[in-house]
Amino acid sequence: MPENPEKSINNSPAPQHGIGFGWLGWVTAVVAVGVAAWLGNHNVQLQQTLIADRADLNRLTAQADHAQLLTDALTSPGARHVTLSEMRQTTQPTGHATYLTAKGALVFMANNLHPLKADKTYELWLIPEGGKPPLAAGLFRPDAAGNASVILPNVTSGIEAKGFSVTIEDAQGSATPTLPIVMSGY
Repeated sequence: MPENPEKSINNSPAPQHGIGFGWLGWVTAVVAVGVAAWLGNHNVQLQQTLIADRADLNRLTAQADHAQLLTDALTSPGARHVTLSEMRQTTQPTGHATYLTAKGALVFMANNLHPLKADKTYELWLIPEGGKPPLAAGLFRPDAAGNASVILPNVTSGIEAKGFSVTIEDAQGSATPTLPIVMSGY
């Protein structure tokens, strides 16, 4: 039998107290969580910037396409240039239409137009080849100097134009031209 039973029961070494590196794991975990949070926030900001940049790119692309269509309508050898003149008045309002059939691109500019009552507007009409009914090509009101324009209205491409006419319509426009025709050109 051992002399001291308490000593023989507990033969394991006593724990050592001192400076260790157990705290390093906790510090590393806290730093990792902080870096992950920062990266997550930065990622969200980058995604928002990317969405805004894509929207800007789409808007600029649409503007560039519109500008190219306008340039094509004004400069293409296939564009038809028509000068419209007033038919009933003694003064000489004039209108100039440039139309690119293949793209349905139309630019109309008028000068010396007479002012209209508030409930009236001018309406531009595309007169198709082959006796088809006129197509509304845009409403416009002159400024104080009598100038007005219709730039790239929604005209279906491929419609061959025999000419253009202008009528005076109610403010909301008309489905068919109302007589008299005040300007036309063929």
